[in-house]
Amino acid sequence: MTSERCASCARVVAVRGRQRICTNCQSIANSACCVACGELRRVAGRDLEGQPWCQRCRNRRLNKRADEDRRQLIVEVITAADPTLDEDLVRQVLTDTVSSRQSLRRLAVHLSEHPDVFAVGPTSVLPILDRFTRALIAAGAESIATIHPVCDDCGRRQARKVRSGDDGLCSMCCARASKQTCSSCGVSRRLA
Repeated sequence: MTSERCASCARVVAVRGRQRICTNCQSIANSACCVACGELRRVAGRDLEGQPWCQRCRNRRLNKRADEDRRQLIVEVITAADPTLDEDLVRQVLTDTVSSRQSLRRLAVHLSEHPDVFAVGPTSVLPILDRFTRALIAAGAESIATIHPVCDDCGRRQARKVRSGDDGLCSMCCARASKQTCSSCGVSRRLA
């Protein structure tokens, strides 16, 4: 882009396109009244009837649709894991438990990658999944239970796993693995 005189406003600025207008004049030329919010904004797209949308309203509509798809995926996974649960009950528990779009996305991604998580586990590793599982149990789920992760060293299910490097160890195995010989007394113990 070179600095030239804008064909619309006559300012000497960087111009673009065949019309040789500046970006400000291009935004004004591409503006219309948004069908959703009613404000005069730059057109980012059009709805099914051909009416203009601003970027904010377009993103809101797309985000709302994506959230509804995520909710539907979660409801399908839950009703497949426990057929006794009603879809409306699952949606109510989901609404009560998941408060942010980020949590909803994390839960949906985890359940899409691990649809058998309620049968195989663990359900207590991801915090939002743990809260959602506990809320489902409180709401009367019969086939769903909290499944804790298995320690990589001892093989027992622990309510809490401590990460030591890449190994998923329980607190006892982590304490056992971190023992070293003290340089002062020569006793093997956990060092401070």
